Amino acid sequence: MVKIVVVTDIDSAAGFRLAGVDVVTATSENAEETLQTLVKTPEVGMIAVNETLLEALSERTKKVLRMTDFPLVISFPKILASKEKGKAGEGYAAELIRKAIGYHIKL
Repeated sequence: MVKIVVVTDIDSAAGFRLAGVDVVTATSENAEETLQTLVKTPEVGMIAVNETLLEALSERTKKVLRMTDFPLVISFPKILASKEKGKAGEGYAAELIRKAIGYHIKL
């Protein structure tokens, strides 16, 4: 059976675990090694990676992840990031919309 794995920081991991998803915690220092191992694991079909961890990867690894057909590698924004910037609640949704359509919409 193919599974979905979320790679995120320790602060966000609990929420994904409560949702029933397999979670691997990582830091900026070990994210590259963690992702390289998961990409080589046959039962992993999709890897969702915290955007902050992706930014810490080398350009070579980022290119390999973009070129990989299986498993599918996607990124998601760090959920706490909008709160840290002082944009609680609506800021997170607005940020997702802005990234998707390239335009800021005030909610």
